[in-house]
Amino acid sequence: MAMVDSGFRVEEGECNFRVDYGGMIDDAMPRAPGLGVLALREQPDPSSVHVTAQIHNFGETPLDTAVDGAMLHVVLYEGHIALQTGREVHGSERVTFDEPLAPGETRRFKFEFNRLRGVNASQLAAVVFVDYMPDPTTGRYEMLQGAIAKTDPLPDLPTAVPTAAPTATPTATLEPTIEPTALPTTEPHPTVAAPSAPGLFVPLASKP
Repeated sequence: MAMVDSGFRVEEGECNFRVDYGGMIDDAMPRAPGLGVLALREQPDPSSVHVTAQIHNFGETPLDTAVDGAMLHVVLYEGHIALQTGREVHGSERVTFDEPLAPGETRRFKFEFNRLRGVNASQLAAVVFVDYMPDPTTGRYEMLQGAIAKTDPLPDLPTAVPTAAPTATPTATLEPTIEPTALPTTEPHPTVAAPSAPGLFVPLASKP
C-alpha cells in the first residue's frame, strides 16, 4: 500500500513503487497548505533529540480533536536503515488539540526523545505534521501541512496587542445640598385690648 498526505491518496496492490508513488507525491505537492508549520531540532546530549513544533492556524475554522480528529505528529527517523536496530523510524509521538487552536492563533509543542540506543542521534531527522478529518463521517484523514525540523531558531510567538481598557470618565459629584433650616418664628404674643374708659357713652348722631 502507498499513501500520501495521511490518506489524501491511497494506492493498494502491486505497483511500480518509484514511479507510482513518485507520481502521487508530485500530485500532492501543489496542494495549498492548511496551516503554518515550523519545527526546531535540538540535541542536548549524544543520545537525545528534542523537537519543538510551532503551529499557526491561518484557516477559518479551529482545530479541535473532538470535532475533526486533528492531531499533531512528530516522527524521528534515519535516512537509511540503522544497522543495529534494523529500522528507520526510531521514535514517534502525537498530541491532540483538546484545547482548540483558534483561527489566527499560534501555539508551540515540545517533544523529547531521550536515551536513544543503537543509533547515532546526530544522524536522525524529525518531521512534524498535522492531519485531520475533513468529513468525520468518513474516517478518512488528510494532512494540513508538515515540515522537517531544522536547527534554525523559531520566530518569536506573536504577542497579543493589549487593548486599552476604557477609562471611566468621572462624573461630576453633586455637592450635598444643605438641608434648609427652618427659621424659628417669633412666638406671637397675645394682643391685649386697650381698656375702654369706664362709663363713657358716645351718642350716635341722628338724621335731621
